[in-house]
Amino acid sequence: MSALVTITDPRAPAPPRVRHREPGPRPDWLRVRYHRNDTFRELERLKDGLDLVTVCEEARCPNIDECWSAGTA
Repeated sequence: MSALVTITDPRAPAPPRVRHREPGPRPDWLRVRYHRNDTFRELERLKDGLDLVTVCEEARCPNIDECWSAGTA
C-alpha cells in the first residue's frame, strides 16, 4: 500500500486570509418588544447598585425583559 504525500512549493504564495465580518443589525422579526415593569426596574437598580454585570446582558438575551419582569432573574 502506498501513501500519497503532497509537497508544496515554499515559494508559492500563501492562500488569501478570510476576514470575518462583524454581525449586522438584527432583523425586525427577531427583535423583541420591551415589557419592563416595576419588578424589572427594581432588579436593574439592585444589580446596578452592586455594580454587577449579568450573563443575560452580556449575551444580549432576547428574553431578558420576560425573565426579569417575572422576577425569575
